[in-house]
Amino acid sequence: VLVVCKGSEGASASDGSSFFDFPACEVGVRSTTGAGDAFSAGFISSWLDTKDIQKSLRIGIAVSSLKVQEVGAQRGLPTVKELKQFLKSQGEKK
Repeated sequence: VLVVCKGSEGASASDGSSFFDFPACEVGVRSTTGAGDAFSAGFISSWLDTKDIQKSLRIGIAVSSLKVQEVGAQRGLPTVKELKQFLKSQGEKK
């Protein structure tokens, strides 16, 4: 699996046979410190759990989107409950 983070333009991934591209969520950005790490944590956690590239991209983007709304390296990292609420607000069913 190859994943490319594109900052404010979202992220893309390929498993060698399929290509997926997702836009970033529209949020108020206060700081991008830790955004890439937050994306990676969300993507990898979801990937290890589901092996679903599309879901993992959405999770990574959501975690990163929540992170950039706060200042500092650790502030803004969501709990599972906060992540689920954010995904629901973005139109995600699960």
